[in-house]
Amino acid sequence: MSVRKKDRVKLEQLSRNPRPARQSKTVSGRPLFNARRELQELRAEVGISQPQLARAAGVPIAAIANVERGRYAMAARHGIAIYMALMKAAVPESPQHREAKQEVLRLIEFQEEISRKARIAYEGQLESIEKKLKGVESLEAEMKSIKAQVRSV
Repeated sequence: MSVRKKDRVKLEQLSRNPRPARQSKTVSGRPLFNARRELQELRAEVGISQPQLARAAGVPIAAIANVERGRYAMAARHGIAIYMALMKAAVPESPQHREAKQEVLRLIEFQEEISRKARIAYEGQLESIEKKLKGVESLEAEMKSIKAQVRSV
């Protein structure tokens, strides 16, 4: 059974990319980085190249290219850095500046929601661990007591 060239190219692309967009990172079914408008479109309107945006945002150039192609779903903190760089590069009070600013604020709210959910989960785990530690401490105290009784006999 032979694989068509089109399918082989698709498989090769997926094998090189550990996180294709269709398998994006999600929290409650929502992608971590989900721009309302194409990043490439906004970047072009601002007049900034991929390498310039990558440098300004502190992310690899390949990350910008992959997000623009829809190959990666980036973490919200990377989205914030990218849109902050676009906001700074745009003319103040221009539609592009306002759009980038709105995306930054939206992604910050989203990251705060993720953090809040993580905190709740970790606090629940912490309570469980504390209960287990109390059980271990109780067992240790019991063993100490038995050990003392054995030694005194």
